[in-house]
Amino acid sequence: MTALLVIGLVVAAVAAWVLVTYNRLTRLMLTADGLWAEVEVALRLRHELVPEFVRAVAPGAPGPREAFRRTAIARGTAARSVGGGPRRRGPLEEELSHGIGEVLELAAADRDLGSEERYVELRRRLKSIEARIETSGRAYNEAVCRLNAAVTRTPSSLVAKVFGFATREPFGPQVAA
Repeated sequence: MTALLVIGLVVAAVAAWVLVTYNRLTRLMLTADGLWAEVEVALRLRHELVPEFVRAVAPGAPGPREAFRRTAIARGTAARSVGGGPRRRGPLEEELSHGIGEVLELAAADRDLGSEERYVELRRRLKSIEARIETSGRAYNEAVCRLNAAVTRTPSSLVAKVFGFATREPFGPQVAA
């Protein structure tokens, strides 16, 4: 009788540990998914704002129009990559960021543009969106680190394998393979 009680307690303890570990992995996965959704919303907002921003800068900007063309192409490529995941989107969004930087440099060369209310408002919105991308991307990457650690470390990796939990990719230029 005592042996059965001990075996029952051990089985109950293992089952409780599996349940707690499963719930922890689920929480970490859902947190990462939610934070990735925030990153995607911020990226979509930037994709929507870029054409308007370029139209505001282009008429008065000195120099060649190549930066505007490259930015438009980068924006289109990045916008079409929605759903592609962090590994695919990171380099494309980095290319768009580079294009936006070039457009900002051209705008800085136009002294009249800096005082136009429309340009000032668009630049303020762009900076706000860029900050949101950075903040949400950082939060997502932190959540991914926590999830990946839980999925790969023993003993929780045993539960992760049994229930199909997998590591996630971070977002940003460091993911370019």
